Amino acid sequence: TKIAFVSDRDGNREIYVMNADGSAQGNLTNNTAVDDQPAWSPDGTKIAFTSNRDGNREIYVMNADGSAQGNLTNNTAADSQPTWSPDGTKIAFASDRDGNREIYVMDADGSAQGNLTNNTAFDGQPAWSPDGTKIAFASNHDGNWEICIMDADGSAQGNLTNNTAVDIQLAWSPDGTKIAFVSDRDGNREIYVMDADGSAQGNLTKSGEFYDIYHYQPQEGGLEEVTLFSPEYYRSLVVRLYNFDGREVIPQSSTVISYQERISREGKPYKEITSAQSFSSYEEAEAYISSQESNNYEIVGTNPFISPVPLEALEHYKLIYSSASSIMQPDVGAISEVKIFEYIRD
Repeated sequence: TKIAFVSDRDGNREIYVMNADGSAQGNLTNNTAVDDQPAWSPDGTKIAFTSNRDGNREIYVMNADGSAQGNLTNNTAADSQPTWSPDGTKIAFASDRDGNREIYVMDADGSAQGNLTNNTAFDGQPAWSPDGTKIAFASNHDGNWEICIMDADGSAQGNLTNNTAVDIQLAWSPDGTKIAFVSDRDGNREIYVMDADGSAQGNLTKSGEFYDIYHYQPQEGGLEEVTLFSPEYYRSLVVRLYNFDGREVIPQSSTVISYQERISREGKPYKEITSAQSFSSYEEAEAYISSQESNNYEIVGTNPFISPVPLEALEHYKLIYSSASSIMQPDVGAISEVKIFEYIRD
């Protein structure tokens, strides 16, 4: 029902809270220090956060209305990134009090503070599993940032990812079976997901929310770049309103490409198209992809004004203005440079 967030609207970073619809926004911390990294207790009654109001970063806690603010850690080191255990009895956090950043844990009242990781690497971003038995975290113990895991008491530490890329910013699925994380293994930062044991790692965002740059090899040789739009592009609200005026779209055909992930001579990853096949319906294209053992298949569109996926009509939006000036699009014709839509209530 509520969202805690950080804002510098009052001149410095503070913890704010608002209703889930954005209403009733209010400052909870309200001081001249930097307050950030809010973390709700599981029962919603308290918020742990980081503040430098005592001269260095410490872990604080307050009631959900901002009252009873108090320091849980109190030392000359930097303590940050608090996260509650699912039962609300403990808080894991990161600290450099032993000379480098490690994962620590303490009781929810600040007592019984102890080091869980205890090595020469930098460990941070702790995240409890939903059942409270494990803590996943980011570590550079093998020379680059990886997603690691350990039992809640610090035992059985091990890697979940193991590559030369940067893997960080993890989050558990509510049922504890999967972990989402950020990685730049494809050349830029993307959202990945894997099973909780580190298996079945896959890219969810695919280097662009709405399009991707592929390479293909024409008959005369060499590689050429091509921009291919994904189904998500056509399903987005702005594209559907502007390109199709919110109307229903039934594609005449849908194209499926297969691709291989390769590494260039400069050491940069890229995707090379290995085949392309056109289907008379979107359902046939989906069925073809589902029958393949590899995940390297994608329904794509080469023209942003021609959708390869079916779209239902968008209700409640009405085109109220189209400019006289237009641009020409191949296979489409003249498209107004400016379109304005209005949300129409019943």
